[in-house]
Amino acid sequence: EIKCGHTYFTGPIDQYFAHVGYDKLEYRSLDFERKVVRDVGKNNYHLPASVVNYPSAKYNFTRAVEYKHFLGQASNHTVLFYERSKDGGE
Repeated sequence: EIKCGHTYFTGPIDQYFAHVGYDKLEYRSLDFERKVVRDVGKNNYHLPASVVNYPSAKYNFTRAVEYKHFLGQASNHTVLFYERSKDGGE
């Protein structure tokens, strides 16, 4: 028999509160845009880090990821993915 002092719910928070009559939450989702940047240099990068967050209304995306940082590739080109929040979800 296992005894524990606490039980933690790790599912969707709206599911947890459904029994008291709360409506289902409108979940947000992400869109991804792929951009190839050519001729950055064999050992150079386009972004200063592998993941850069943009928490400002000044930009129309929330995060940029450059996978060349992760993989240690030696290529003259690089690939970026921009993440954008959207209202759609489940």
